[in-house]
Amino acid sequence: MGVNRRDFCQHVVYIGFGSYLALAAGACRCRSEGDTALALRDGPGYLTAREYQTLAAACERMFPADEDPGAIALGAPSFVERELSSGAFTGWQEFFRESLGDLDSDALARHQKSFAELDPAEQDALLETWVHGRKPRPLFVSRLMHLTLEGVFCDPVHGGNKGGAAWTLIGFAPSAPRPGDPHQM
Repeated sequence: MGVNRRDFCQHVVYIGFGSYLALAAGACRCRSEGDTALALRDGPGYLTAREYQTLAAACERMFPADEDPGAIALGAPSFVERELSSGAFTGWQEFFRESLGDLDSDALARHQKSFAELDPAEQDALLETWVHGRKPRPLFVSRLMHLTLEGVFCDPVHGGNKGGAAWTLIGFAPSAPRPGDPHQM
């Protein structure tokens, strides 16, 4: 039996993954007006332009576009960058910067092109070698997957899931705020 990405995503969410992502992305905590403005910012900021390009290309390989939007269209790279610049991920910032640089350097050494310039098959093959490579490369790929999926499925107020498109993909329709919900204030 063949399963397409849409069915797979729906099944993952139905077994509780969606709840985990909402909580992990901080959807249940109150944010100030300044935080909301930061979350909606697109493009490079915390990372250099080259680091951001590498990040965006790698996020897209974690959740690639097909007939539905991928990580870039859903705003996941901007979400990841914003999360890395927050206090919630202290200790990950330098690790990500170094790993993004190493990923780009690895692509240049193997293909004489930056990671962002590689075709998707070459990007996938390189990431696959990182998954099975020496530490800390598998840890980077795991953390990147974690943050990318948070950015894809989070509440759009956090800077990812632009327009709630990923929710539409899995058939999720958020309910109206409940009495006592801190987002009503």
